[in-house]
Amino acid sequence: MLTMTSGLEWHEWDTPLGGGQNDVERFNQSWEPTRFVLSRPLLHDPGTMFNYSGGTVNVLCRIVEAASGRSVDRFADDFLFGPMGVWNYNFPRHMTGEIICHGDIYIRPRDMAKFGFLFLNRGVWGGIRVLSEEWVLKSVAPQVSLADWHLGWADDYGYLWWTKEYFVSGVSYPSFKAMGWGGQEIIVFPESDLVVVFTGANYVQNPPCDELLVRFVLPALVGEGALR
Repeated sequence: MLTMTSGLEWHEWDTPLGGGQNDVERFNQSWEPTRFVLSRPLLHDPGTMFNYSGGTVNVLCRIVEAASGRSVDRFADDFLFGPMGVWNYNFPRHMTGEIICHGDIYIRPRDMAKFGFLFLNRGVWGGIRVLSEEWVLKSVAPQVSLADWHLGWADDYGYLWWTKEYFVSGVSYPSFKAMGWGGQEIIVFPESDLVVVFTGANYVQNPPCDELLVRFVLPALVGEGALR
């Protein structure tokens, strides 16, 4: 589930919203949302086929709650956001009251950047270890190749992180990033000691985040100015 290779049938990218067939919509309308995800037919052996699924992200959250004995927001407050001084955030809730984890968290851009810096610094924030270095390195390492998908915005997938190598003027800039619908992105360039955050509302067209990176942000690292 961390690598989007559960093998469960899930129609999120290949089915438009609004028609009643998109599985995120069906998840939102289900009175037993976790059961809905786990009752999908198993189409592939787990670990063999990438298929993006917000549903399995919610199952991961239920696993965290079962293992920790805390709600996801309480767990985040105690062990993630709290130690980083992030207080102004809010998880959405399903109509059943369950916390939704596949998207739509309310959080400020500067706190998105803090999360990126936490991973840039291999799990350490303000001299305090928040995440284990082993977990961070595994999370952002390529676990699944996306070469056959021709996505454009990513080369590989880690544990809920996308990875991509950018090229500007012959210089390589490896990155890993968290991406949300509409242009909400946290992009980390570990070799450049850089975290970039975007927010937007491009819910119909692809957001221009990569274009802005290649034309303006990355050239500025080497003093080239904007490539107009």
